[in-house]
Amino acid sequence: MERTNSIFSILVVDDTPKNIQLLLTILRKEAYQIHVANNGLQALKKAQTLLPDLILLDIMMPGMDGFETCRQLKSAPDTENIPIIFLTARTESEDIVKGFELGAVDYITKPFNSAELLARVHTHLELKQKEKTIQESYQVIRTHQDRLISELKQAKATQHSILPQQFPQILNGRVAVKYVLMEEIGGDFYDVFELEENLFGLMVADVTGHGVSAALLSFMFSSLFSQACHAGTSTAVTMRLTNSYIENKVEDGKFATMCYAIYNSTTQQLTYTVAGHPPGLVIRPSTNEIIELDTKGAIVGLLSTEMINYEEKTIQLYTGDKLLLYTDGILEIFNEQGKMLGLSGLKSFVLQNQNSTIENLLEQLYEFGNEFSEGNGFTDDVTMLVFEIT
Repeated sequence: MERTNSIFSILVVDDTPKNIQLLLTILRKEAYQIHVANNGLQALKKAQTLLPDLILLDIMMPGMDGFETCRQLKSAPDTENIPIIFLTARTESEDIVKGFELGAVDYITKPFNSAELLARVHTHLELKQKEKTIQESYQVIRTHQDRLISELKQAKATQHSILPQQFPQILNGRVAVKYVLMEEIGGDFYDVFELEENLFGLMVADVTGHGVSAALLSFMFSSLFSQACHAGTSTAVTMRLTNSYIENKVEDGKFATMCYAIYNSTTQQLTYTVAGHPPGLVIRPSTNEIIELDTKGAIVGLLSTEMINYEEKTIQLYTGDKLLLYTDGILEIFNEQGKMLGLSGLKSFVLQNQNSTIENLLEQLYEFGNEFSEGNGFTDDVTMLVFEIT
């Protein structure tokens, strides 16, 4: 984090003096600047004046409760982007989902655990700082087109920095990725990360367009997706949160397709949600079959969150299975006769090469795409991620 903790300001909103005192004791260990409000109306006024970096907001308060306070904060242009963490003694899933739908980024249950509270506060302050940096980079590139060459080099380095430099160790699992851009920078991005012990997220996404504009959008989508990921949050809720975060932040017609899965290394179960993205494929050598992973759900960023219902499904994986997530660049390859490789062609190839190592499978698939195009090459960015149960 670029700034020291003492520069970050936090607004604590709670009607119980004992809770406020406890929060102040915990947060002052990190030298944050702390401001206090005792009710919702006071919170709205102080938030408008102080513009804190983070708000810790109690749900159960007399008069204006935390939900209504959150709604009004997110409706005001000056405060809509301030991350809000709910403080609650209630753990009903309906309350948690309602909080997320209103725009909260997280929740902390009472009684407070000091280490957990500080960790969550630090995480969301860090995410806010990263998002601010990304937004500033976006404005710089748009404003200074005469420096396009140098800015492209900087953007390329920045884009690679948001991609995982190494993958987490997954029990009895291996990951390999093939990432090829048609220009210096592009709109594909992916991530593999640990949510909590034995739970791992795998994501591949494709932002509309090519080149600079697509790369800048990928920075934003990647950042907002990271904000939406929480341990214990389903893939469908994560996708819904990502869509809600991106609303009103991009031009009409700008969107991303995404496939997000959570793998449980203890049960070997994979839960997944597909948002307008090509279906994931499970390659199962033990039965010589390919299983498509697809769900109902709109493209991210295209529609209002109120109009969207994302679906979630679960599949049992077995030793030897390979999961292939990819962008449509590998599908939209045409030969001289105008025939597209498509999903059927992809499935046929991976079935024939199902016993290859995951590294070789990706290289073979990319070479096959080039051969299929008969010299025409790829017309879009290509990202392929394979996860194998060993």
